[in-house]
Amino acid sequence: MPMPGLIAVAHRLDLPSAALLVEQQQARVLLVDPLNHARVLHHPLPEPEVYTRVDPAATRAAAIDAQARALALSRALAPLLQRLAPGADVVPWSAHRFQQFFWTALGYRAVWQQATAELRPEHWHVLLPRQPHRYGAHSFVPGLMLVEQLRARGLPHTAYSFDVPTLEGSQLPDLRQLPGDVELLCHLPTCFHDAEYFRQELLASGLRCGVLSAEVYDVALEGLPASGLVDSAVVRGLLPPAALALLDELAAPVCALLRAHLQPLLLNANFLETQVQALWQALQAQGLLCLWLEQHFAGRLPRRLLLSNHDSTVHGALLSFAARHRLPVTMVPHSKVFNQPVFNSDGLQVQCLHHGLQDGPCVDLGGRALLAQRLAFPGAWQQEEVTAPRLATVGVVLNGLSANGVSLLNFEDYAAGLRQLAEGCRALGLALRWRIRMAETPALLLAERLGVPADDLFAGAQGSLLDFGRGCDLVIGYDAPTSGLHELLGAGLAVLQAEIRPLAGDEWSIVDAGVAPRMNLVELLARLRLLAANPAYFRDFRAGQHRLVLARQEGAQPLRHWLRH
Repeated sequence: MPMPGLIAVAHRLDLPSAALLVEQQQARVLLVDPLNHARVLHHPLPEPEVYTRVDPAATRAAAIDAQARALALSRALAPLLQRLAPGADVVPWSAHRFQQFFWTALGYRAVWQQATAELRPEHWHVLLPRQPHRYGAHSFVPGLMLVEQLRARGLPHTAYSFDVPTLEGSQLPDLRQLPGDVELLCHLPTCFHDAEYFRQELLASGLRCGVLSAEVYDVALEGLPASGLVDSAVVRGLLPPAALALLDELAAPVCALLRAHLQPLLLNANFLETQVQALWQALQAQGLLCLWLEQHFAGRLPRRLLLSNHDSTVHGALLSFAARHRLPVTMVPHSKVFNQPVFNSDGLQVQCLHHGLQDGPCVDLGGRALLAQRLAFPGAWQQEEVTAPRLATVGVVLNGLSANGVSLLNFEDYAAGLRQLAEGCRALGLALRWRIRMAETPALLLAERLGVPADDLFAGAQGSLLDFGRGCDLVIGYDAPTSGLHELLGAGLAVLQAEIRPLAGDEWSIVDAGVAPRMNLVELLARLRLLAANPAYFRDFRAGQHRLVLARQEGAQPLRHWLRH
């Protein structure tokens, strides 16, 4: 029997429009990312239907496909971009931006394929923001992927257009605001958690630094000269006509290439052209920056570039500049570890710095290992063994469940695994504490599935993760590891990792499995039974893990050391 009409919500910014449609269409709201469940509470909406049965194998395959398509597009663009910027042939421009576009399209296509095959509403109501995909913002891409599936299946539907905010405009770092004798050119978007550490290390390095401000996810580094931002139209006015002509001549061939790579996913010609123009504008802005870097630093090059691994907008231009002038590049992770490929390493002198508990090497887009060293992040590494008489209290630390609104797992399986873990701990007489991620856990849905008061979940989220860990004898990371476990391991606390599905490389690389073993729930509960029944075994495990943690930190040096050498 068909259900009432469904208003498909892919993003929190869809919710206001969904609220207007609910009464007009007498339809229910469908959420395909369980994380949006909590956000419904802030809108005048009835209890939504939540699609919780996403196949993780399908979304994992979409992520792999997205990376391959992004690399293929970047490689195809390289010969064209090299006409403007020598060095662009070895450094992909906008690879991260392309990968996020393809991931959004392919990830939602996988989700909608499953949802439209299982659900049978009388009518589908599709929300289509007018904005093209831009990094970090909502767009028409998720809705178009649903329309594609509905048309293919011949299912009745109506699409509604509306506006949403966009994060990205057309601003670039203002090179005119930098000191005239920069030795170290820095660009560190998204490094929010480690911003103060990087700031102190840069000040202590003794190098004359210039910080390039980021249009998206800028991180303020107080006390260091920063460029601020300037409109790209102003930058055009600073450049010679001949250079601008080279850039403008690229518009037609670049857009033709973008069109060819995007058309298999964006079947509607109008939406396709809107998206192509948005991507060209981003590449054009990078071209302006690349030309301006050459002009501004002519005859007085910086000695080194310091970048985060998170390309919010302009890494292609910066790395091409470094490749052309053979400038060494030091790259730091935006969140402790390199858990995604960063760029092609051809023609670059690059050194990656990472946390000692990263699992696996830092790799480029071709899968090749990059030169890497261990970075001594702040926080005291406990040198003496922390002892506990026995295993009595277990903490469970949760990580995010979705990426860009695409659910990465079957939420019902996820919750069932947590119930199994909770029941196993109770059977062993172990007290259990929960640590949810406030912004990334659908707490009310999870509390319902676990049969516990939501307040119990919220209580564990208060205070620091380290304080939470110190209130437990052993901490279990659940599903994908979180880099927060580094702090617990560094403090000498015992950690295990529960694995409920095959993890992608960007998930498993966050914490070294040789230090914090990953195991399925059956094995994990058997290990807990041994640890709880044998206090000496528990103490030996904890001491042995602590020795491994200290060994992984050998050779780690503060950032100032690596910048001077």
